[in-house]
Amino acid sequence: MGREYLMLNEFKNLNSSKKVIVGLIALLILPITLLLLSGEFLVKSIKDRKIPKAIIAGVLTVALS
Repeated sequence: MGREYLMLNEFKNLNSSKKVIVGLIALLILPITLLLLSGEFLVKSIKDRKIPKAIIAGVLTVALS
């Protein structure tokens, strides 16, 4: 509860315009993060030769890109 609590308090203490900027940055980074994670999931499932997981990961990667 230490570091997260401090970051949450810092966010609460920001003025409205800075909160909006932080929110926009978070919204821009989220899809990129999801795309990278689904790509990693695809590569790992292909390496492990798990065909159903590879199909799911491929669909996720295409849907997010």
